[in-house]
Amino acid sequence: MSWNNVIPAELLLGTVKLEPKTVENPEVHIPDELVTDCLVRYSIDDYSITSHKDHPAFAELRRVLAARGYIKIPEYACWNGDRVVRRFRFNDFQLEPGDTFYCAGAWAGKISLREKRLD
Repeated sequence: MSWNNVIPAELLLGTVKLEPKTVENPEVHIPDELVTDCLVRYSIDDYSITSHKDHPAFAELRRVLAARGYIKIPEYACWNGDRVVRRFRFNDFQLEPGDTFYCAGAWAGKISLREKRLD
């Protein structure tokens, strides 16, 4: 085979469309121990702050879900303001368009209640 018959890899890759496969009702799962919030506490002189924020793994999951069009994160900061745009299952909860996608702390509570009901 001569080099005259070879197609450069860049040319071949440029012709391939690599789009994510659309799944009707994808299953999204994150370990329950990562569905939690983290305590944030600090002080500067006589000023102190105590608050909660989502676990970093959960925050990344939210970012990916929003980037793929499954949830809409509001432009303003608020708790439990995310809305489901496309249906999917999250840790065995079926979510439909218009549902709330809660913060990690609220999801942890919902998961805990579900487990108590199953006992």
